[in-house]
Amino acid sequence: MQRLISIPFILFSALCLWNSLADFWAAYRTRVVQASVIASKLKIDWGHPDSESGEEPLYTLSVDLKADDGSGRTFSWEGDAGRAMYPEEALDEFERWQPGRKHSVGMLRGNAKEIRLDQMESNPEVGKGVGWLFGFCFSAITALASLVAVNMDSKPHPRLAFMKGFGVWTVFLAFGLMPLLGSFAFAWGMSQKLNTWKPVVARKVGEQRPFDTSKPIANVEITSKAMVALAEKPYNRIEFNWKGQTLHGGIGPWRGTYDTGTLAAGDNYYFVGSPNDRWEIAPSLSWREDFGVPFGILLFFGLAFTGASLIVKRSERSF
Repeated sequence: MQRLISIPFILFSALCLWNSLADFWAAYRTRVVQASVIASKLKIDWGHPDSESGEEPLYTLSVDLKADDGSGRTFSWEGDAGRAMYPEEALDEFERWQPGRKHSVGMLRGNAKEIRLDQMESNPEVGKGVGWLFGFCFSAITALASLVAVNMDSKPHPRLAFMKGFGVWTVFLAFGLMPLLGSFAFAWGMSQKLNTWKPVVARKVGEQRPFDTSKPIANVEITSKAMVALAEKPYNRIEFNWKGQTLHGGIGPWRGTYDTGTLAAGDNYYFVGSPNDRWEIAPSLSWREDFGVPFGILLFFGLAFTGASLIVKRSERSF
């Protein structure tokens, strides 16, 4: 019976590992070309986002590009206007994709219709690969625990003879290696963030008011529902400098990036942000709270479980 229980976890572990490797391989083989925007348009609508119940602004950016390598290849992309929640944020993205602007286009090999635009999608293949890798770790540990239980049976299965030296200690070791390795991965990622993210001061612009839908904007469509809804929602505007550009944000009724990622002090808003992605921000970052505490917790559990595995292994040998 125990052998039967382990089979689904073994199969699921194999599936997770295969999908993880496939996603990482696809990300590694992504081909990047430079392209120029030849046409773009923005649609401002109002409704329910996919994962929320409340209605809010919905922005759809459509872009046509042409490769700069002389091949004449064209690309079309349609999706969200970054993480824009307020109209000024969406218009910033729309401005970034005006005709004549140059951008990087990533193409998945074997699927030319799947393209990735810079700063619009945070490498979904890598994200999916990491998710599958976590699934593999958890299911593999469960499968290992089941096999260890079978191996400790009074009549172990002959095909599991290779696990003769394995015991409960291996399960403790597996549980310890996950947070232990995770602590070093976290330390690398967070240290990069702490060393590269820069403090930004955004200033409040004007008084709180709704978005003015009466002025037409070229190649921007505002649906009738959005016109009515936006006129009923006043909010504050902010602007700040980022990589030599003046960018805008909103502070108001929707939980946008700058609603949750800034600290207010008078007419100014403070945050730290990524030098590569305007949407990657945080109210503050510190080596103690953002690095030391999470790293210490992961390291503690990693060392605790790996240390426990050595103790259990010695006790098993004594019997």
